[in-house]
Amino acid sequence: MIRKPARAFLLSLVTAVLVAGAGGSASRAGTGIWTPVGPGMGGIGVVVTHAGSPGIVWVGMAAGGVYQSLDQGTTWSWTGRPLAGWAVSAMAADVAAPDGFWAATFSGVFHTANGGVSWSRISDASYAAALGDNGPSAMTAAGDVLYIRANGRLLASADGGIAWQVAYDAGPDNTLSAIGATATGAGGVYIAVFGSRGVELLDSVDGGATWTTLDGPWDQLYGIWQIAVSADAVYVATGNQDLGLLRSADGGATWQAVLGGTPGVSLGVNALQIDPRLPHTLWVGAEDALWITRDDGATWRRRPPAPAALAAVDPEAHVLYAAAGDLWRSLDGGATWRQALAAPGTETPPARVAWRLGDPARMAMVVGGRAYLSADGGRSWSWLPVSVQGSDVRLSDLDLDPSDPNRLVGVAAGFRVVLSVDGGRTWSSTYVNDYVEILVRADRRTLFAGGCGIQRSSDRGKTWRSVLPCGSRYADTGRYVQKVAVDPVHPANVYALTFLTSEYYPNHGPMDAWPSILWRSVDGGVSWKKAAEGIRAFALDPAGSRVYAVRGSSLLASGDGGAHWRTLAATPPNLHELLTNPAAAATFFATDGGGMLRSRDSGRTWEQFDRSNVSSSYWYGGVYSLALSPADPHTVYATCDGAILHFAFPEVP
Repeated sequence: MIRKPARAFLLSLVTAVLVAGAGGSASRAGTGIWTPVGPGMGGIGVVVTHAGSPGIVWVGMAAGGVYQSLDQGTTWSWTGRPLAGWAVSAMAADVAAPDGFWAATFSGVFHTANGGVSWSRISDASYAAALGDNGPSAMTAAGDVLYIRANGRLLASADGGIAWQVAYDAGPDNTLSAIGATATGAGGVYIAVFGSRGVELLDSVDGGATWTTLDGPWDQLYGIWQIAVSADAVYVATGNQDLGLLRSADGGATWQAVLGGTPGVSLGVNALQIDPRLPHTLWVGAEDALWITRDDGATWRRRPPAPAALAAVDPEAHVLYAAAGDLWRSLDGGATWRQALAAPGTETPPARVAWRLGDPARMAMVVGGRAYLSADGGRSWSWLPVSVQGSDVRLSDLDLDPSDPNRLVGVAAGFRVVLSVDGGRTWSSTYVNDYVEILVRADRRTLFAGGCGIQRSSDRGKTWRSVLPCGSRYADTGRYVQKVAVDPVHPANVYALTFLTSEYYPNHGPMDAWPSILWRSVDGGVSWKKAAEGIRAFALDPAGSRVYAVRGSSLLASGDGGAHWRTLAATPPNLHELLTNPAAAATFFATDGGGMLRSRDSGRTWEQFDRSNVSSSYWYGGVYSLALSPADPHTVYATCDGAILHFAFPEVP
């Protein structure tokens, strides 16, 4: 066995299922640097099950981190904070421990021995040297050896993932297209190469120290895309429709077609999965069907095609998983499929982060149209699927009722508001007059929905009416809402910053290049009047006495609701968000899109905190807004186009 190593819109809220807990101090991780929080945009990188833990499935994400399900893919938690920001496309189960898994990223190899409660980076400096500029794309545990496929290299570790060496290098202009081995390592490990050398299949029976090139009809192939190894046979999926799926029962000395191989009939195999309990059983995912054999390919049973490439088999729990951008599962052997996990998408409004009123351990976010909740101050996150009458709904913001945790109100970056009164199990929807994108809570009954104009609900999201109409996009009444803020001391005073854009349905980030209007309401958002024009960003004094704003490159203050302004200081250029600190009256935070700026002397001087330490997987455009954590005064959160980042100061900022 492998030896294991030793042991925002600030009032907008999202909810989900599964995770419970308390405490906000987890956000202090990564002091002095930007750290990704929760999922980011991107599809699924890898799906892994564990023969010793039926019903448990892991999903590595292309944008970083992993999801875990303990109930056959019914509910999901995002975990693996040390993996955040790095693509996870290579994972393997530790057969020596039912709760053990490895995950390989460009930054290192990680291991968990407790089902993801904690992860440790275990690889030493040899990993980076062996990996070079290649990204890990597949991981296999074979007896005492771990293998990682990375472009044209195969990496191997014989000590549980600590020390690594290059076990095979295909050379320039060649790629390793597939790897296969049994969990015990019996029969060796097989790799496929294609490129300038043509197509080759090789095997090693000594942990990758030496390799043998196997004969076969490889000169007829476009490539070998899948390899599956059982105790009795080796299967390869070819890129030639006339050969189909090949099987060798003698270690690769001879080959025969066991599926397909019919001239003129395509067999586009996208996955091979050996049943770990029944080595004579093989699942084959193809473009036009899902095939299963229980007798080493002598006979086959055809089932409807999976909705995506077959990714994993959990035979003990009788579950099949298929993955592309999202994850699908079948509980009946492939006869029917349902979506199990939707990854954050692209082309959506910027991400949101918030905290539940009175309960800051309950954090919420929406990323890439998907909603998540943390009940433990950001240590872990759960995904909330949202559908109305069977149709998937991509949200742009979601609110958790402070009086009833089962009551959820969401907006879907369109003309629709969705409502759940049973914790998200079922949803109803209603349509509003104009495009809505953000939700802001004023009090226990009142909500604002902003987008093209502002809608207001005084009955906890059940009904809505327009209080600041959208109007013509070219006229003075054409208003797209960037920010809504409620005076914390005098909640009847509400402010909104709108921009006169020429885009009717803006999938936008900051809109500060357009003419703007700062609006003020003194009756809880029922009616509105102009307070100022030409404002790029604004924030409210936590004491409730002043409004701060950025106009051009000046920081302004008003003590009369925006009727009169005075200049406090010059600002850096291009600021489009402003945030005050309740704990320090002279402290301001701002963003120019590239990172965060902080002033601790009322705007006279500014410090820059860029995002250079964050993996590019998590950048996804500029910083959109900032939020100071009510659970930890040291921590500021940044919402980007497709991710949430946080920055923990060593001192109270």
